[in-house]
Amino acid sequence: MSKMSSLLFKMQFNRPVMLNKAPLMPRDESTDFSLSFTIRRVNGYFLLQEEKTMKTASIMPLAAGLILAEDLYTNQTLIVKKGTVIDHDLIKKLKRWDITEVPVLQPLGNLKPKLASTIQTIPPAHTYSEQRSRELYFQTILKIADEKRYGIAFNMEDSFYLLTSYFTNLMQTDVIMAKMLQLKSHDSFSFNHSVDVFILFTLLAKRLNLSDLEVHSHASLVHDIGKAELPAVILSKKGKLTKLEFEIVKAHTTLGYKFLTGIPSAGNIADLALAHHERMDGSGYPYGLQAQELSMAVRILMVVDVYSALTLERMYRSPLPAEEALGCLAREPHLYDPYILQEFMQMLHIYPLGSPVVLSDGREAIVRGHTANFPSLMRLSTRVSGEEVEIPSDFSLKISCTAEDILAEESDWKKELWAVFISSLAEGRKRTAFEAFEKLADGMRVEDIYRDILYAAAMELSSQFKMETISRTSLHIADDCLCYILDRKREFYISLIPARHKMLIVFHEQEQYYFPSLLFQDYFSANGWETYKHFGASAALITELAESRKIHYICFTVTSTHSLGSIRLLTEEIKKLNPKLLILIFKEFFTQDEIEKGKADFIAKSPESAVIKLSIMERLEAGKHLFLNELLPEKGE
Repeated sequence: MSKMSSLLFKMQFNRPVMLNKAPLMPRDESTDFSLSFTIRRVNGYFLLQEEKTMKTASIMPLAAGLILAEDLYTNQTLIVKKGTVIDHDLIKKLKRWDITEVPVLQPLGNLKPKLASTIQTIPPAHTYSEQRSRELYFQTILKIADEKRYGIAFNMEDSFYLLTSYFTNLMQTDVIMAKMLQLKSHDSFSFNHSVDVFILFTLLAKRLNLSDLEVHSHASLVHDIGKAELPAVILSKKGKLTKLEFEIVKAHTTLGYKFLTGIPSAGNIADLALAHHERMDGSGYPYGLQAQELSMAVRILMVVDVYSALTLERMYRSPLPAEEALGCLAREPHLYDPYILQEFMQMLHIYPLGSPVVLSDGREAIVRGHTANFPSLMRLSTRVSGEEVEIPSDFSLKISCTAEDILAEESDWKKELWAVFISSLAEGRKRTAFEAFEKLADGMRVEDIYRDILYAAAMELSSQFKMETISRTSLHIADDCLCYILDRKREFYISLIPARHKMLIVFHEQEQYYFPSLLFQDYFSANGWETYKHFGASAALITELAESRKIHYICFTVTSTHSLGSIRLLTEEIKKLNPKLLILIFKEFFTQDEIEKGKADFIAKSPESAVIKLSIMERLEAGKHLFLNELLPEKGE
């Protein structure tokens, strides 16, 4: 149910509200309603469309500071009442009952109402263009700004006025405004991300006294403008990009640069659009520039661009908490400037878990936790005495640290995470394995995920089985867990660019492990192949299915010598029925025995090598067809 009303006023808000559909909870946690506003400027006044809606609780992992939305029961016995504020003692108690997620009402901050109040102090616009630009900026900032991501960086009114002025000045260039609106229509995330980067970049650049601040600020706002020229289907993909899709996306840097240099008044803001994906070690694109070739502005943009991308919600993943995103950046000093990252953390007053810090009173401490939705308010323990310290809400006690210190504390995080992933697979802890997988896969291309995580995990487990450090039962359990991960991620990894090739994957009835067959199928699907599955061992049925679907390639996976003999006989029968069918045997998983290909056309040791081989064969076949049917002269010519 909803109740709509219109309010026309110029007074300051006198209660917490939700603006432009952004979720902000009233302070009375017992209320069943929340408010939202849509802002428009009319004759110098604000027209706010108010909507009263029922509040809904969300299911979240346990975290201190959250408020229970419902009573909690175990074995029909009430253990915690609705409205209880979760603290660290309660978390330990709930975990003993194996409760890790609860329905909660999240305590939220006052940044959005503060911004809303500040918006009302902005003088009326002088032109329609200025008014339109401001409306666009205000609506966007009220969607993306909150303490969870901005920490204490956005607490100064003069910063808001400065940002409003910079945004409006650039967007009154009609051709840039039109292109940015095209980007917004094309991919709303890229537009919101651009505004977010603009805010964070400008605040950090101002802190660092970067010269030509407004010019660089404008450049940060349009750093992704080239994405307006990319296929919308790729930008809006719900999952990770394949390597081919990523190559297409990478073109946005040069497309944006070309667009901006074509505008006489915008030539001086084009460089950041071109260089924001370069990296300190030369591994970036489009030119692989080294650290000494990267300006201070580029180094700032590199950090805030990645931070924004990690902490804003995407269609294919939830946002990372600010402290985790900063930890990701700190662990890669070869990519990002540690000094810039250190200044960024200090501006936000957010530090990763485990960070060594120095309090403003001189004591050394370690970050042990963060207040839910207020990561700037941290829980610490002092190094010497182990005394617990909390950052007060008035920040009368603050902290500082260096990115190098964080790096030293967390250098082995991937090794530790990988060990958790492998052990969780072998023990059948699917949720833990999936969570570890998601963290390991962050920032990776689809093909690399299959090769460097899933394939590598199966090979490591196979090796452990051979060395008798895990049992056959554990190997079967791991096989099931790996299939579970593939099932959850499949729809997000399929390529949007079809290769127009077809593959039939046959799971032989004597095979005991399903994951290799499933991985092979998913890897080919991720590379644009149209794949089909078949369970059984009838040569006639397999051949009939291939011919009816016009499939030229058939794949068998072999995980033991036990099934190899039957698969060899089956391939011989298929070849007799249709010699033109090309048969591939995929081995290596859970067996390292030598395998003869027999009547099969070739053996592949990995999905990647199979795709490469078959793609080469397809190109050769296409070239042969072109030569025979189009390039050879007709008879009599």
